[in-house]
Amino acid sequence: MIRTLRAATAACLALGVVAAGAAGAAGAAGAATVTTDEAGLTGQLRSLSPAVLSGSGTIAASVTARNTGDEPLEGVQVTLSLTDAPLESTDDLAAFLDDPTDAATTEVARAPEADPDADQDTAEETTDDSTTDEAEEEALPGITLEPSAAASMSVEADAADLGLPEDEWGVYGVEISLESPDGSVQVAAVAITWADAEVPGVDVAVLALAEGTALDVASTLEDTALDGVAVAVDPTVLTNAMVFDAGLLEREVLRLPAGGPDLTSLAHGGGGELYDFAVNRPSSSTVLTTGSMPLLAPLPVADDASVALAEQAGALASLVVPGTLGADALEGTVSVTGDSDLPIVSPDRVLTEIIAAASADPAVEGALLAASALSDDQVLVSVGGDGAVTGRMSHLIETLLDAPWVTPISMTDLAASTDIAEASLPQTAGEDADLAADDVERLVSHYDNLTTLSTIVDRPADAMDEWAAGLVAGVTTQGRTASALREGAFTTALAGADATLGAVTIAEGSDLNLLADSGDVPITVMNGLDRDVSVVVEMDSNSPNLIVEDSPTVSVGAGLEATTLVPVSAVSTANVTVVVGLESADGEAISPLQTFDIRVRADWGTAGAAIFTALLVLLLIAGVIRTIRRGRKDTRLAPSQATIDPTADPGHEEDGATEDAVAHDGAAADHKDGKDG
Repeated sequence: MIRTLRAATAACLALGVVAAGAAGAAGAAGAATVTTDEAGLTGQLRSLSPAVLSGSGTIAASVTARNTGDEPLEGVQVTLSLTDAPLESTDDLAAFLDDPTDAATTEVARAPEADPDADQDTAEETTDDSTTDEAEEEALPGITLEPSAAASMSVEADAADLGLPEDEWGVYGVEISLESPDGSVQVAAVAITWADAEVPGVDVAVLALAEGTALDVASTLEDTALDGVAVAVDPTVLTNAMVFDAGLLEREVLRLPAGGPDLTSLAHGGGGELYDFAVNRPSSSTVLTTGSMPLLAPLPVADDASVALAEQAGALASLVVPGTLGADALEGTVSVTGDSDLPIVSPDRVLTEIIAAASADPAVEGALLAASALSDDQVLVSVGGDGAVTGRMSHLIETLLDAPWVTPISMTDLAASTDIAEASLPQTAGEDADLAADDVERLVSHYDNLTTLSTIVDRPADAMDEWAAGLVAGVTTQGRTASALREGAFTTALAGADATLGAVTIAEGSDLNLLADSGDVPITVMNGLDRDVSVVVEMDSNSPNLIVEDSPTVSVGAGLEATTLVPVSAVSTANVTVVVGLESADGEAISPLQTFDIRVRADWGTAGAAIFTALLVLLLIAGVIRTIRRGRKDTRLAPSQATIDPTADPGHEEDGATEDAVAHDGAAADHKDGKDG
């Protein structure tokens, strides 16, 4: 297997090589250009079949030849050459695809060939004064390309004429060229698999990484809905619609840590709590839960510390992804280190690169199948980790899995493989790209505080899923290659957590007075969260002159405030400072402490009670006296009222009044005399 990414990339780019003249030409998508000996002659491979050749088959290639020069090109032919020996490894395959001129090859077919009868007729018609060169020119085989003209040319060869060994198998390099009397042009370097015998079987696991936005995830799930393809996805992005549309209930689905946390930074900086949170966040789908999806842990850096944290989190396996530092130390598809039993799975670089390139060049399928035939007994192909999965990728995956010698296996079976390579990894590596350990510690501290805060709401797990997700965003794997973005994300993460932690507070108040030996101190709690909270109001006195009797619990609605009364008792008169805080039911601090000054006047209560009692006695005495006086007054006779007869003579009005007055006085005198007697 190729262990150099450059070699694998060269293998992909070398597929469908296009030759160009001095000015060059645009070839097939993804194809490279090479220098030609024949100025103006270029070629492009249009088709090649089959990718797998048996004893009764025929290999055929179609090429478009083009004259980009100013002069006609005569005698243009297409040739097909085969390596003299099979390619033994994917290293050999990559080397041939990169530069076929270094390999020993033999021409096995050429077209169009010279017609022997036409050559004889031409010779008979040649006059005595014709030169030998002219006769050869007239008999020249091939086609003529006029300036700026193009022509389709085909060449084929029966398998029986190739001289390949019977009852054997092997991968052979095929070189396709254009030739003319003035030079040759290499068109393509391709590969075919000779299968006149059974090709050794290879177990292939294909993993699609569904990452990015919800739209990206849905697209990847849809494009990789193929038999034998497992998918790893952030469960917080999943929806029930995605599950049903992509048939996930019938597929192998693994979960990725939610939010893409930087495993290595957290492992180096002591951020295990935050990583555990990310890997255990609940799925957004109600039909495919987090617990039903095994954990797959991508490794930013292949070191013992990172693998240990992945194992601690309960991962099925850790995964080497494109760009993983230290991946070259892993020699097999499945590896373990001396310090851990957790499997480390590594994608096959050649197969993965060929599929990821998704070239439309017709030689790609042959190279893909040839590489699989030369691969180890088990391989992993990973797609989607560094870009969207396209329909072309899906077609290449199907082509690979349909190969007669390929057996699709699951990621679970791959992780449980007994074909395991021993790997020696450093304890730590890649620290230069880590988030600083102090910053990781700050994130963890905020996570712990948010965990405490969540205990005062009705559904703590839901609250933490919302609040702590922002902390993970401050330490993502993407930040390892974008320090400026990481700094901004880290600052934003802390600011968001601080805002949440400061949302439940005690309102500031003025000094209070306590004018008795017992009473209540009013405390107002403000809730800035969008969730109801229930907190314990804890008050401490700095003086024995004031005793706090109880710590009441108060419930405050979302976005509201509420006032509760803290009962206290006074021992003696003093000025007392009290400290008030909010706590959870478990006694964990929730908010910053507030201080209040209370003026305690306990003796005022006794004096006040005496004065109040005296006032009550005085009021009672006054009431009794008033009652007595009113009783004596009621025993007296009230003055009688004179009655005036309206029919009486007005002239005698004064005399009548006088008589009534005399009579009244006489009665009063008699009454007095009677009392005296």
